[in-house]
Amino acid sequence: MRWILVATLAAALLACGPSESQAPDAATEAPTGTSLEQPPYRLAGLAVERSGNLYLAGQPDRAALEAARDAGVVAVVNLRRSVEMTWDEASAVEQLGLAYYHVPVGGSNDRSAAFAEVDRIVAELEGPVLVHCASGGRVRMWLEQSSLPGS
Repeated sequence: MRWILVATLAAALLACGPSESQAPDAATEAPTGTSLEQPPYRLAGLAVERSGNLYLAGQPDRAALEAARDAGVVAVVNLRRSVEMTWDEASAVEQLGLAYYHVPVGGSNDRSAAFAEVDRIVAELEGPVLVHCASGGRVRMWLEQSSLPGS
């Protein structure tokens, strides 16, 4: 069952995630709009996969973060490394009243420890959480190895 969820998530995120070089600009997102009632799920044009209280995606822009907040998301977990960051996402998230967690995955970081930290964060939060990286690849790896129920 887990491989079906991971394969579905992989296909959705690969088809819709932004490239590493793409700046998080709402004007570049298409199609626009938020749709969380039925697939394909979108937050202001950003394709997301939904798994219970988790929204899994590539890099959101400010409009997607606002849509996430409006949809009830209480926190954002960013798996990108600091060297990949092209804007001050932490400030944008905090200005929207959401909790922000930066758990870098990649480089010399221990993936197992980072993924365990994401599990801990998500398990402690009450309410929907947006977990993202640049394109969704690290999110897929985390979900594959997650010890959370239903993952």
